[in-house]
Amino acid sequence: TKGLLDQALPAPSLPPPYRPGGPDAVDWLRVAGWAAVALAALAGLRRVAAGLAWAGVAAWLILVGPGVVDQPSYVVDTLPQFALALVAAAALTVPAPARRAVAVLGPGRLVALVLAALSTVALLELNRVNRPGFTETTGTVSFVRLSADIDLEAGTSLALWLYVAGFAAAGLAALAALATLAAPVRRRVAVLLAPVAALALVIQGTLAGWATSTVHMGHPIPLVPAQWAVLVLAPLVTFLAGVLLVRRREETLRMVALGRAADRERPAG
Repeated sequence: TKGLLDQALPAPSLPPPYRPGGPDAVDWLRVAGWAAVALAALAGLRRVAAGLAWAGVAAWLILVGPGVVDQPSYVVDTLPQFALALVAAAALTVPAPARRAVAVLGPGRLVALVLAALSTVALLELNRVNRPGFTETTGTVSFVRLSADIDLEAGTSLALWLYVAGFAAAGLAALAALATLAAPVRRRVAVLLAPVAALALVIQGTLAGWATSTVHMGHPIPLVPAQWAVLVLAPLVTFLAGVLLVRRREETLRMVALGRAADRERPAG
Protein backbone atom coordinates (compact mmCIF):
# COMPACT_ATOMS: atom_id res chain seq x y z
CA THR A 1 0.00 0.00 0.00
CA LYS A 2 2.79 2.42 0.87
CA GLY A 3 4.54 1.72 -2.43
CA LEU A 4 1.33 2.50 -4.29
CA LEU A 5 0.92 5.78 -2.40
CA ASP A 6 4.57 6.67 -3.08
CA GLN A 7 3.81 6.46 -6.79
CA ALA A 8 0.35 8.04 -6.70
CA LEU A 9 1.48 11.01 -4.51
CA PRO A 10 4.92 12.17 -5.71
CA ALA A 11 6.90 14.09 -3.11
CA PRO A 12 7.21 17.81 -3.94
CA SER A 13 10.73 17.80 -2.43
CA LEU A 14 12.01 15.59 -5.27
CA PRO A 15 12.90 17.20 -8.60
CA PRO A 16 10.74 15.87 -11.49
CA PRO A 17 13.52 13.63 -12.93
CA TYR A 18 13.77 11.75 -9.62
CA ARG A 19 10.07 11.27 -9.00
CA PRO A 20 8.71 7.73 -9.48
CA GLY A 21 6.28 6.98 -12.26
CA GLY A 22 2.61 6.60 -11.50
CA PRO A 23 1.18 3.26 -10.36
CA ASP A 24 0.36 0.78 -13.10
CA ALA A 25 -2.34 -1.88 -13.32
CA VAL A 26 -0.15 -4.44 -11.52
CA ASP A 27 0.31 -2.12 -8.52
CA TRP A 28 -3.44 -1.54 -8.20
CA LEU A 29 -4.15 -5.25 -8.69
CA ARG A 30 -1.74 -6.25 -5.94
CA VAL A 31 -3.31 -3.89 -3.39
CA ALA A 32 -6.86 -4.81 -4.43
CA GLY A 33 -6.04 -8.52 -4.30
CA TRP A 34 -4.71 -8.47 -0.75
CA ALA A 35 -7.56 -6.22 0.37
CA ALA A 36 -9.91 -8.89 -1.02
CA VAL A 37 -7.99 -11.55 0.94
CA ALA A 38 -8.44 -9.61 4.17
CA LEU A 39 -12.14 -8.94 3.58
CA ALA A 40 -12.82 -12.57 2.64
CA ALA A 41 -11.02 -13.82 5.75
CA LEU A 42 -12.96 -11.43 8.00
CA ALA A 43 -16.23 -12.46 6.35
CA GLY A 44 -15.50 -16.12 7.11
CA LEU A 45 -14.86 -17.11 3.48
CA ARG A 46 -11.63 -18.95 4.27
CA ARG A 47 -11.48 -20.96 1.05
CA VAL A 48 -11.91 -17.83 -1.03
CA ALA A 49 -9.31 -15.99 1.04
CA ALA A 50 -6.86 -18.91 0.82
CA GLY A 51 -7.33 -19.17 -2.94
CA LEU A 52 -6.68 -15.46 -3.43
CA ALA A 53 -3.65 -15.60 -1.14
CA TRP A 54 -2.12 -18.52 -3.04
CA ALA A 55 -2.81 -16.63 -6.27
CA GLY A 56 -0.79 -13.74 -4.83
CA VAL A 57 2.08 -16.10 -3.99
CA ALA A 58 1.99 -17.54 -7.52
CA ALA A 59 1.89 -14.03 -9.01
CA TRP A 60 5.09 -13.10 -7.14
CA LEU A 61 6.82 -16.23 -8.41
CA ILE A 62 5.74 -15.54 -11.99
CA LEU A 63 6.15 -11.75 -12.14
CA VAL A 64 8.95 -11.01 -9.67
CA GLY A 65 10.87 -14.28 -9.38
CA PRO A 66 12.41 -14.19 -12.90
CA GLY A 67 13.97 -10.82 -12.06
CA VAL A 68 16.56 -12.60 -9.94
CA VAL A 69 18.83 -12.54 -13.00
CA ASP A 70 18.70 -8.87 -14.01
CA GLN A 71 17.11 -7.27 -10.91
CA PRO A 72 18.36 -9.30 -7.92
CA SER A 73 18.19 -6.35 -5.50
CA TYR A 74 14.48 -5.82 -6.21
CA VAL A 75 13.76 -9.53 -5.76
CA VAL A 76 15.64 -9.61 -2.46
CA ASP A 77 13.91 -6.43 -1.22
CA THR A 78 10.50 -7.99 -1.86
CA LEU A 79 11.34 -11.35 -0.26
CA PRO A 80 9.83 -10.35 3.14
CA GLN A 81 6.58 -9.48 1.33
CA PHE A 82 6.65 -12.87 -0.37
CA ALA A 83 7.33 -14.59 2.95
CA LEU A 84 4.42 -12.76 4.58
CA ALA A 85 2.15 -13.72 1.67
CA LEU A 86 3.25 -17.33 1.98
CA VAL A 87 2.57 -17.34 5.73
CA ALA A 88 -0.87 -15.78 5.20
CA ALA A 89 -1.78 -18.30 2.49
CA ALA A 90 -0.64 -21.25 4.60
CA ALA A 91 -2.48 -19.98 7.69
CA LEU A 92 -5.70 -19.50 5.73
CA THR A 93 -5.42 -23.01 4.29
CA VAL A 94 -5.53 -24.61 7.74
CA PRO A 95 -9.15 -25.64 8.51
CA ALA A 96 -10.88 -23.44 11.09
CA PRO A 97 -14.43 -22.42 11.99
CA ALA A 98 -16.06 -19.62 10.00
CA ARG A 99 -15.27 -16.09 11.21
CA ARG A 100 -12.57 -17.51 13.46
CA ALA A 101 -10.34 -14.45 12.96
CA VAL A 102 -13.02 -12.04 14.14
CA ALA A 103 -13.92 -14.29 17.06
CA VAL A 104 -10.30 -14.57 18.21
CA LEU A 105 -9.34 -10.94 17.73
CA GLY A 106 -12.58 -9.33 18.80
CA PRO A 107 -13.91 -6.11 17.25
CA GLY A 108 -11.84 -3.84 19.50
CA ARG A 109 -8.50 -5.50 18.77
CA LEU A 110 -9.31 -5.73 15.08
CA VAL A 111 -10.07 -2.00 14.88
CA ALA A 112 -6.90 -1.18 16.86
CA LEU A 113 -4.68 -3.24 14.52
CA VAL A 114 -6.24 -1.79 11.38
CA LEU A 115 -5.99 1.79 12.65
CA ALA A 116 -2.38 1.24 13.76
CA ALA A 117 -1.42 -0.01 10.30
CA LEU A 118 -3.25 2.79 8.50
CA SER A 119 -1.81 5.42 10.85
CA THR A 120 1.73 4.18 10.21
CA VAL A 121 1.31 4.39 6.44
CA ALA A 122 -0.38 7.79 6.72
CA LEU A 123 2.45 9.20 8.87
CA LEU A 124 5.10 7.92 6.46
CA GLU A 125 3.31 9.46 3.50
CA LEU A 126 2.66 12.73 5.35
CA ASN A 127 6.34 13.03 6.19
CA ARG A 128 7.39 12.12 2.66
CA VAL A 129 5.28 14.77 0.94
CA ASN A 130 6.14 17.48 3.50
CA ARG A 131 9.86 16.96 3.96
CA PRO A 132 12.19 19.86 3.02
CA GLY A 133 13.14 20.01 -0.66
CA PHE A 134 16.57 19.78 -2.21
CA THR A 135 16.46 23.46 -3.17
CA GLU A 136 15.87 24.69 0.37
CA THR A 137 19.18 26.01 1.64
CA THR A 138 18.10 27.99 4.71
CA GLY A 139 17.45 26.63 8.16
CA THR A 140 18.21 23.19 9.52
CA VAL A 141 16.69 19.82 8.80
CA SER A 142 15.97 17.34 11.60
CA PHE A 143 16.51 13.72 10.69
CA VAL A 144 16.00 10.32 12.30
CA ARG A 145 16.39 6.85 10.78
CA LEU A 146 13.71 4.28 11.64
CA SER A 147 15.22 1.39 9.68
CA ALA A 148 17.67 0.69 6.87
CA ASP A 149 15.28 2.04 4.23
CA ILE A 150 12.87 4.29 6.18
CA ASP A 151 13.82 7.69 7.58
CA LEU A 152 12.04 10.84 8.69
CA GLU A 153 12.89 14.45 7.88
CA ALA A 154 11.30 17.65 9.14
CA GLY A 155 12.05 21.36 9.18
CA THR A 156 11.92 21.54 13.00
CA SER A 157 12.76 19.20 15.86
CA LEU A 158 9.23 19.59 17.22
CA ALA A 159 7.68 18.36 13.97
CA LEU A 160 10.10 15.44 13.85
CA TRP A 161 9.27 14.32 17.38
CA LEU A 162 5.56 14.62 16.67
CA TYR A 163 6.09 12.08 13.87
CA VAL A 164 8.04 9.83 16.25
CA ALA A 165 5.29 10.13 18.87
CA GLY A 166 2.71 9.14 16.26
CA PHE A 167 4.69 6.03 15.33
CA ALA A 168 5.15 5.17 19.00
CA ALA A 169 1.40 5.50 19.64
CA ALA A 170 0.57 3.28 16.65
CA GLY A 171 3.12 0.68 17.75
CA LEU A 172 1.86 0.66 21.33
CA ALA A 173 -1.74 0.27 20.15
CA ALA A 174 -0.80 -2.73 18.02
CA LEU A 175 1.27 -4.29 20.82
CA ALA A 176 -1.53 -3.75 23.32
CA ALA A 177 -4.01 -5.45 20.98
CA LEU A 178 -1.69 -8.46 20.54
CA ALA A 179 -0.70 -8.61 24.22
CA THR A 180 -4.32 -9.02 25.32
CA LEU A 181 -4.87 -12.08 23.13
CA ALA A 182 -5.04 -15.49 24.76
CA ALA A 183 -1.58 -16.92 25.41
CA PRO A 184 -1.88 -19.81 22.89
CA VAL A 185 -2.91 -17.34 20.17
CA ARG A 186 -0.03 -14.99 21.01
CA ARG A 187 2.45 -17.83 20.75
CA ARG A 188 1.13 -18.90 17.34
CA VAL A 189 1.10 -15.34 15.99
CA ALA A 190 4.73 -14.97 17.08
CA VAL A 191 5.69 -18.24 15.38
CA LEU A 192 4.03 -17.13 12.13
CA LEU A 193 5.61 -13.67 12.08
CA ALA A 194 9.07 -14.65 13.34
CA PRO A 195 10.26 -16.07 9.96
CA VAL A 196 9.29 -12.83 8.19
CA ALA A 197 11.14 -10.77 10.81
CA ALA A 198 14.17 -13.06 10.60
CA LEU A 199 14.29 -12.73 6.82
CA ALA A 200 14.03 -8.93 7.00
CA LEU A 201 16.83 -8.79 9.58
CA VAL A 202 19.06 -11.00 7.45
CA ILE A 203 18.48 -8.80 4.39
CA GLN A 204 19.12 -5.56 6.25
CA GLY A 205 22.01 -6.91 8.30
CA THR A 206 24.05 -9.22 6.10
CA LEU A 207 23.15 -7.99 2.60
CA ALA A 208 23.31 -4.22 3.14
CA GLY A 209 26.78 -4.03 1.60
CA TRP A 210 25.73 -6.14 -1.37
CA ALA A 211 22.70 -3.91 -2.02
CA THR A 212 24.83 -0.76 -1.90
CA SER A 213 27.41 -2.26 -4.27
CA THR A 214 24.68 -3.32 -6.69
CA VAL A 215 23.34 0.24 -6.86
CA HIS A 216 26.74 1.87 -7.41
CA MET A 217 28.25 -0.69 -9.79
CA GLY A 218 25.70 0.03 -12.49
CA HIS A 219 25.08 -3.65 -13.20
CA PRO A 220 23.48 -6.45 -11.15
CA ILE A 221 25.76 -8.42 -8.85
CA PRO A 222 24.40 -11.96 -8.44
CA LEU A 223 24.20 -13.51 -5.01
CA VAL A 224 26.45 -16.47 -4.32
CA PRO A 225 24.89 -19.83 -3.34
CA ALA A 226 25.82 -19.33 0.31
CA GLN A 227 23.86 -16.08 0.45
CA TRP A 228 20.79 -17.71 -1.12
CA ALA A 229 21.12 -20.55 1.39
CA VAL A 230 21.02 -18.05 4.27
CA LEU A 231 17.93 -16.35 2.81
CA VAL A 232 16.14 -19.70 2.57
CA LEU A 233 17.33 -21.30 5.80
CA ALA A 234 16.98 -18.30 8.15
CA PRO A 235 13.15 -18.12 8.01
CA LEU A 236 12.77 -21.90 7.76
CA VAL A 237 14.94 -22.60 10.81
CA THR A 238 13.24 -19.77 12.71
CA PHE A 239 9.80 -21.22 11.99
CA LEU A 240 10.77 -24.79 12.95
CA ALA A 241 12.44 -23.57 16.14
CA GLY A 242 9.33 -21.59 17.03
CA VAL A 243 7.06 -24.59 16.44
CA LEU A 244 9.25 -26.79 18.65
CA LEU A 245 9.38 -24.18 21.41
CA VAL A 246 5.61 -23.70 21.37
CA ARG A 247 4.97 -27.44 21.47
CA ARG A 248 7.41 -27.89 24.34
CA ARG A 249 5.93 -24.95 26.25
CA GLU A 250 2.35 -26.16 25.83
CA GLU A 251 3.28 -29.74 26.72
CA THR A 252 4.92 -28.47 29.90
CA LEU A 253 1.84 -26.41 30.76
CA ARG A 254 -0.39 -29.43 30.10
CA MET A 255 1.67 -31.64 32.42
CA VAL A 256 1.64 -28.98 35.13
CA ALA A 257 -2.16 -28.67 34.84
CA LEU A 258 -2.56 -32.46 35.06
CA GLY A 259 -0.36 -32.55 38.15
CA ARG A 260 -2.36 -29.82 39.87
CA ALA A 261 -5.63 -31.55 38.98
CA ALA A 262 -4.31 -34.80 40.46
CA ASP A 263 -3.29 -32.98 43.65
CA ARG A 264 -6.78 -31.50 44.01
CA GLU A 265 -8.44 -34.90 43.59
CA ARG A 266 -6.11 -36.65 46.03
CA PRO A 267 -7.84 -37.15 49.42
CA ALA A 268 -6.37 -35.19 52.30
CA GLY A 269 -4.55 -36.95 55.09
